[in-house]
Amino acid sequence: MTDRRDPAPPDAAANRSFLVTDKPHTPAGTLAIALCGGALLGAVAWALAAALPFPWHTLATTSALWGLVAAGFVILQRASGTLAVATGALALLSMTGTYALLTQAPLRSAVIYLVVGAMAGALFGLAASVLSSTRWQDQTFAAGVLGGIVGGEGLYGIAVIDSAGPQWWTELALGLIIAALIGRGRRRMLSVATAAMVAALLLSAYSAYDSLMVG
Repeated sequence: MTDRRDPAPPDAAANRSFLVTDKPHTPAGTLAIALCGGALLGAVAWALAAALPFPWHTLATTSALWGLVAAGFVILQRASGTLAVATGALALLSMTGTYALLTQAPLRSAVIYLVVGAMAGALFGLAASVLSSTRWQDQTFAAGVLGGIVGGEGLYGIAVIDSAGPQWWTELALGLIIAALIGRGRRRMLSVATAAMVAALLLSAYSAYDSLMVG
């Protein structure tokens, strides 16, 4: 099947990055980029956690924002289906594994990081793969995952950790903004409402995760 799109001008093609291309990478290439990129960003997150001022350093290590990294690899490489799920899972596995090594996390904590990272990465990868869909069901699902999980972590921070923490209010707002950007036209309110509902439902899930980490 031929590509009906106009070919990119030579200058644009020359300046195109390795991650963002008109044609998707091979599955092996996509996964390799997710693995290496995740490791690099895990190191970046570790550095930011030490460099950012209080309380903003918290955002460098929040699991939901890390999930957006996994989604980003899927979007940039135009992965879909099972490849999107695998890409998201591998990116977050690599990121959490690198972070655990750099922080010298106890074995129990490292295992929890990896298990949760794999599951969350797969979910974020799947949601990212349907962002371009015109079906309202896909848009609602993506908004619930990408916007709802990010917003839910912010809501948990406000309700349980520190109600005055500006970083948590920022994360909550970011989640709702993401949901609003995913929805199109009259579906925007549905996307935001779905994200808000998911955020509220995740309060107990985040509480259980924190209890598991300290237990």
